[in-house]
Amino acid sequence: MNLILRNRTPLPASLNRAAIDNSFERLMQGLFEADRTPTESSAQNLAIDVRETANAYEVEAALPGLRKDEVKISIDAGRVTIAAESVQKRANVEGEKLIHAERTAGKYSRTFSLAADLDEAGIAARLENGILTLTLPKKPLVQAKQIVVQ
Repeated sequence: MNLILRNRTPLPASLNRAAIDNSFERLMQGLFEADRTPTESSAQNLAIDVRETANAYEVEAALPGLRKDEVKISIDAGRVTIAAESVQKRANVEGEKLIHAERTAGKYSRTFSLAADLDEAGIAARLENGILTLTLPKKPLVQAKQIVVQ
């Protein structure tokens, strides 16, 4: 069975699908790389998940095989930076021959901004089973004060 599409007008040459897809891809890539600084160009981009609740943001990042002392987190004017560096510390042992190695040293980094002001005193980070969980509490909103007229 063949389908015949009727009344279907082709896109103008200036709006072909490939050009639109490429433009969209560049736009999305630009959004996620906008916060990268030139010093991060040699670092691998760190994949993160960000969740928002009424009181806080929770960020999770997979950092398998890294120790707490290899992870650095900084916050500056609402910009959060998570950086990690793994160092391969396996020494060559006399009589052994390395046949295959996939675990290498590397740098990981991610910088992003959040919309709300953060309560920096309440920030907490923990690294368990290769998952970094960063809790970023929001500053409480200033409630409007009601003044009673005397």
